Order: sequence, then structure tokens, then C-alpha cells
Amino acid sequence: MIITDTAKAYIEAFMKENNVDTLRFFVEGEGCCGPSWSLALEPAKDTDVIENINGITVAMEPALVETLQTIQLDMQGDGEEEGLVINGGCC
Repeated sequence: MIITDTAKAYIEAFMKENNVDTLRFFVEGEGCCGPSWSLALEPAKDTDVIENINGITVAMEPALVETLQTIQLDMQGDGEEEGLVINGGCC
């Protein structure tokens, strides 16, 4: 996984605002390409794999480790339409 510097700043601001220090990826069901996953600002679970990526503590369910190696978190847009985007990671 790659977390760009602009995405890092965005994530860190939300972490500080919500008093959370972990970005967590988890399985939310199954889709045509395999597990459908989600991300949230929440503490790691006991079974999660934890990595430090560009200064961000990232927790992930073990089933997602391989898939998440191929994604990039970045920012898209500007001003009020700005948001986090996930590039890669599917089929």
C-alpha cells in the first residue's frame, strides 16, 4: 500500500479530530471480485495485521493483506469536493 503525502495529511487531520490513531481496513462482504472491503478510523482488532505506512498506523484483516499491497490512497478534487480515493486493488 502507498499512502501519498496529501492523503497522509488528510487522514491525520481526521485522526486527530476523532482521537483515533489507526486506519483500519476490513472485510464487509463478498463481491464479484472477492471480498468487499471498507476502511474506518477505529482501533485494530486482535487478529489484524498492523503496519506503519508513511507514518500512518494501518490495521488490516489478514484476508486483505495481499489485496491491499496493490492500492494507493490519494486525494482527489479541491476545496469542498476534496476527498480520499483508493486507486487499484480490484480484479
